[in-house]
Amino acid sequence: MEENSTKITDEQMAAFLEGNLSTEEMEMMLCALCDSPELRSVLSIAERVDEDLEENTQLYSILPISRMAAKSKGHLCDLQCEEWILAKRGMAADHASLSEQALQNRWLRDKGTPLHHMGRLLEANGLQVSRRYDATLDDIKDALKTKSDIIVVVDNAVLVGKGMREDDFHAVTVISTSDATIRIFDPAVGTPYEECMASHFMKAWKVSSNYMVVVNASDFTYDPTPINVDNVSYPDDLIDLREAIAENTQEVWASARMADGWSYGPVRDDKRKEHPDLVPYSRLSEGEKEYNRMLADTTIKIVRKFGFDLVKSRDTETYHILMHRLLHSDQEYRCSQCGTVVFKANKYCAECGRRLDETDFL
Repeated sequence: MEENSTKITDEQMAAFLEGNLSTEEMEMMLCALCDSPELRSVLSIAERVDEDLEENTQLYSILPISRMAAKSKGHLCDLQCEEWILAKRGMAADHASLSEQALQNRWLRDKGTPLHHMGRLLEANGLQVSRRYDATLDDIKDALKTKSDIIVVVDNAVLVGKGMREDDFHAVTVISTSDATIRIFDPAVGTPYEECMASHFMKAWKVSSNYMVVVNASDFTYDPTPINVDNVSYPDDLIDLREAIAENTQEVWASARMADGWSYGPVRDDKRKEHPDLVPYSRLSEGEKEYNRMLADTTIKIVRKFGFDLVKSRDTETYHILMHRLLHSDQEYRCSQCGTVVFKANKYCAECGRRLDETDFL
């Protein structure tokens, strides 16, 4: 790659494809694309990969688990919310210590806190934390009734009434609700409490798939809320993978049990550490096999719901294109029309758009 393109990291390329670069990073990316035909070619292949994967994800929304809550100065909005909750509960901790703990555990990154790591500092201080997507305003009201604390992720531009979605993810703490307004602690503002219109709040909250972190009161009742994957599907060629995962689940469980001193017995006996399911997968009842299949099925679906995908590498065009580029990166050719560097994996010239043919690779 040419000199400017080396400044582009994999993370920046992914952020560019998702539209999540800062203004400065976007300028750097555009300059690198202008200067490097190879980088433009790599981008073209990446876009084709995204298009291939998106064909199978159009029926369901992707949950933004890797997005960053980062509106406040220093990208610390979630840390400030957690710090505020600790202080509210009489568990105040030194800000510098909390920051260091979050950084060391990678709960806090350079550009904010990934949604799935929100609440980790509270957990580390012994508080009961649960996370859920697709929550509702009633869920917030119910949590407030039990004196739980609530952190939500909103689009800050929509929250303040700009009316235009900017994917400006921001963590705030909900204090109280009414039909017309939502009272929040907003670390970006710095004042103790802010009120926003309920209509703005709901629109702003929707951007994060209604993500909510609940910090339970001491007398909480556990109410499991698994992510809904009912509308997520996967290709038939992953059914074999589901069966392999289901069978391996039995092997993992049985190995752990045996390592703990358990052995086979016709009925479960906790005192003697005997269990009737300590048998090969093929000997399990159909009910037990179906339970393992359900776990495997949910695992594959949740991977897709989080925006990832499973590709059988050696059987895909994308795999062969990328492997060819890696193994033959030193073989450069020129587009016969404009002279831009091209590779045999290219179908079109990244500069002039001409469809390439064999004469370009002589």
